[in-house]
Amino acid sequence: MQLVKYKTLFLIGIIGLALSSNVSQGQMDNYENEEDEPMQQVSAQGETMKSEDRLMANPSIALRSGAADTDLSHYDVGWGYGLELGFRPKDLYSYAFELGGHVNKSNQEAPTLTRTKLLGKGLFTTGGDRAVIKYTYIGAALGVIWDNMNNEVATEVGIAPVAGIDVPLLGDAKNLSLGGDINYLFVSGNKPETFEVNGAVKYHF
Repeated sequence: MQLVKYKTLFLIGIIGLALSSNVSQGQMDNYENEEDEPMQQVSAQGETMKSEDRLMANPSIALRSGAADTDLSHYDVGWGYGLELGFRPKDLYSYAFELGGHVNKSNQEAPTLTRTKLLGKGLFTTGGDRAVIKYTYIGAALGVIWDNMNNEVATEVGIAPVAGIDVPLLGDAKNLSLGGDINYLFVSGNKPETFEVNGAVKYHF
C-alpha cells in the first residue's frame, strides 16, 4: 500500500506539470488575442459581464462511487460512495462539498471500519484545447472524518490530494458529464489512510 501511495502522488505530480504547461500556453494565446483584437474586447464588454455573472454560480451535483483501500493489510478493499455539490465561479476554478464514505471489512478479527467524511474541495481545471488534458483537474480536499468501529465513533481531520477528469457529454445530454478521480486521504489520530478510485456522473444546472 505504501508503494501505491507513492505512485498516486507521482501521478498527481505528472498531471500537475501537464496542467501547468497547458495553462502557460493558454496565457500566451490570450496575450496574443489581446494585442490583435483590443476593439473587439471593448465592444463585447457587456456580453462578457453577463458571462461572468452566469459563472458566479454554475452549480452542479454529482453521484460518486468506487473502491477504497486502506493502508492496513488486514482490511479488504471496500465500496465507496458520495454525493457532491459543486460550484464554478470561474472557468478554470471550482470548489465543491462532498458527503460520502466507505465500508471496509476485516479479513482477520479486527472490527469493520465504517468511515463517513465531509470534505471541502478546491479544484483547478486546465481548460484549453488539448484533447483529454483539457478536461483534467487537480486539487485538494480538507474536512472532517468520522470512523465507526465497534459502535465507537472517532472524529478526526482528513486531507487529500486529488486528480481527476470530467468530460461533458453532447447533444440531449449536454447538461451531464462523466468522469472520475483518484485521491489519497491522510487522516489524523493514527487512523487508517485511504487510497480511493471513484467514478462520477455529474449534472450541471
